[in-house]
Order: sequence, then structure tokens, then C-alpha cells
Amino acid sequence: MKKVMHIDEFEGQCGYSYKHEPFCNGGHNCRHPEAAKETVNGEEVGYCYAFHCPLAPCADEEDFKDAGEDLEQYEEDMYVVLYDDENKEEKTE
Repeated sequence: MKKVMHIDEFEGQCGYSYKHEPFCNGGHNCRHPEAAKETVNGEEVGYCYAFHCPLAPCADEEDFKDAGEDLEQYEEDMYVVLYDDENKEEKTE
């Protein structure tokens, strides 16, 4: 089964997420080795964005509909797609 989750909610449950200086992306930092990074005060810092999450792909309108979510709530680049164990192969298609 496919589920969509707002990036802020996902970040709150993700073990790679942290809030510590130096902040980037408003303090939405990420320790995942594949996270996008930027240099802040001379230090390379990973950041958390739905469109660049190494753990969950960014959701589009079709994902929102497939998950049974209200399209009026959809915001581009603000949701990720989560899959249950039976549908992990969907993620790579």
C-alpha cells in the first residue's frame, strides 16, 4: 500500500533528521550520507527536502490520488511517498 506524508511529519520520525547549528534550509538538517548538502559557515551540512530525500521519493498528484488523499491538500515538493513491505519494488519504477 502507498501512503503520502508531509515532509515535516516524515522529518519528525526520521532518524537522520536533526536541528543543530549550523542550520540550513530553516534548520531542517539531515545526516543521511546521500542527502543534498550546502556549505554553511564553512561546514558542509545536509538538508531535508521532499524533492531530494534519499529515503522516500517526492509525491506527485497521482501519488496523492492513489493514496486516497484530498487533492486540495496537495502542495508540490512538500510530500513524500511511503510504501509498505509488499510494495517496495514500486519505489524504483
